Amino acid sequence: MKRHVSIVGLTLAGLVFGAATTSAIAAPVGDASTTGSDVVSSASMTPASMKRAFTPTELDDLQSYADQNGRRLGDVAAQFNGLADFESLADDAKASMPEAFVGAVWGFGQGTITVRPGAGATVRTLAGGHSPKTSVVERDLPSEREQQALVASVAEALAGGSEGSLDVYYEMAGNRVVTSVGPGAKALSQAVPAGLKDRAIAIGTRVDVVETDTLQQEATARGGMVYGGCTGGFIVSGSGTRGISTAAHCTTKPSSYDGNSLGTTATPYITSYDLRWTTFTSGTSGNSFQYTSGGYRNATSTGNAAVGGVVCKYGKTTGSFCTTVASTGHCDGQYCQLLQTVSGSVQPGDSGGPWYYGNKALGITHGFVYKIGYPGSPIADLFTGVTGVTLLGVTVVTS
Repeated sequence: MKRHVSIVGLTLAGLVFGAATTSAIAAPVGDASTTGSDVVSSASMTPASMKRAFTPTELDDLQSYADQNGRRLGDVAAQFNGLADFESLADDAKASMPEAFVGAVWGFGQGTITVRPGAGATVRTLAGGHSPKTSVVERDLPSEREQQALVASVAEALAGGSEGSLDVYYEMAGNRVVTSVGPGAKALSQAVPAGLKDRAIAIGTRVDVVETDTLQQEATARGGMVYGGCTGGFIVSGSGTRGISTAAHCTTKPSSYDGNSLGTTATPYITSYDLRWTTFTSGTSGNSFQYTSGGYRNATSTGNAAVGGVVCKYGKTTGSFCTTVASTGHCDGQYCQLLQTVSGSVQPGDSGGPWYYGNKALGITHGFVYKIGYPGSPIADLFTGVTGVTLLGVTVVTS
């Protein structure tokens, strides 16, 4: 059983109120308030206002999240009102200026996009087409692209000496690359190559090694599941051929999936993504996915989940579950670009299953995080962003 250490990295407070001493310029780009009959209190929405603000499928997911957390739907709706527009704006900002985009975090009813100095005006211009509840913060921090490249290099350099107990990610609160290791493994701090430490300094950050008492585990295959012991994700298409997406570590290919015969299977040419797709050789397929036992939805769009945003998953072992994103950019030396959630439910057999919000496809299940000694009680889940399937030469079918 493969295990890795994990600790929550980028948090809501870390992005918006980080302790770094660099200057910040915050400027709202949309109306961050809700007025009139839309408000019952400062933390609740009426049924009428919720119907105007959310799609029916989004409201279903918010209801699930409210039920699982013992909260009122109106309060949860107020927390995530505007999230969809914010995540769309963040995706546009990342695509428009990858060398300047630092990160995006959703808080209670408002989001923050952090960019490098001088790039804020571009985000505010892009916001004109979204009407999001967003603040733009300029900080002299490494871009997300620089963060990801350094994290991957550190994880690759240390993977051989970590005995499987390794999680590397960028933490904006302390402007550092955190190498999280198991008890007694802090000696790894001496193994970080000097060249990588110098590279971190060159982009204005550092590499730290910390110990933790939590472990990651891939939700490995088990008999009787839909995809060779795992769960299928979203229907994908490439070069006129359709197939099913799942996790790369789901290596046992079944002969069929949901009545369709299966052909070749492939993983990305960039092997650090826990993604694969397997082609259909017979049968028909649409854009629907199972989101609850016996319940199906159509995937109509794809995107990236923001820190603080609500996300839901489905797996053949544990069914459906909704939570929020705690941190992004985790790397264990084998797989990178993993998102970690605030709470968890994933168990073996759920690997490869879909993560979504409403009708938007967001990710593919990788595994879960648990306290040492309590492998049956996940405290957080891990998934790969679904936009990574483009590395397979395919896209999620959305119509």
